[in-house]
Amino acid sequence: MDERETEVRSEFQVERIAFFSDAVFAIAITLLVLDVDVPHLGREAGEAALMQALLDQIPKILGFVVSFLVVGTYWTSHHRFFRWIQGYDQALVWRNLLFLLAVSFIPFPTAVLSENGAQRASLLLYAASLILVGITQVSVLRHVQKHERLRHPAMPAGELALIQRRAWTAPVLCCLAIALSFVSLMAARLTLVAIPLAVRFSQRRAPRP
Repeated sequence: MDERETEVRSEFQVERIAFFSDAVFAIAITLLVLDVDVPHLGREAGEAALMQALLDQIPKILGFVVSFLVVGTYWTSHHRFFRWIQGYDQALVWRNLLFLLAVSFIPFPTAVLSENGAQRASLLLYAASLILVGITQVSVLRHVQKHERLRHPAMPAGELALIQRRAWTAPVLCCLAIALSFVSLMAARLTLVAIPLAVRFSQRRAPRP
């Protein structure tokens, strides 16, 4: 097998990893909306009953929106990151798989938090799951950082540092939310809601690739 054929096969395998990752993200995001229930009211139910049923869904809708944006920010980082990956090894495959495992789990704590928002335990579960996502993503990034052969030579300087900064944003805010939950659950919830905005702000001054 010549060098060109080896390079083509490596690129194909990297694309397979990226496509599989995209599929997991898409499924995780889709599962989030399944927790939002459609009101099923009898024919005798009036406008007020429907309005109340819709209002009852607000916590679930809010949980869906926040988690959708959180998962979306992780997907954009993952997409941006894999633009610069030209090789792979088993360690990268397994680290990425663990990252996807954490991502695919997000719909569950989202549903628990939406149903039991008044309980600290639900918030702790949700925050812990996002911390796990961030840690596993950083594990992938650091592996590529240590193995130069895995990334494209044209990768801009500081690109990995930027993506790592974004990856740490959610876990740091989740740790803050956990601490705040023992003082004020409302403040803790607002901290979680701010995660997508904070991630966006973390790359505000970053150069475009």
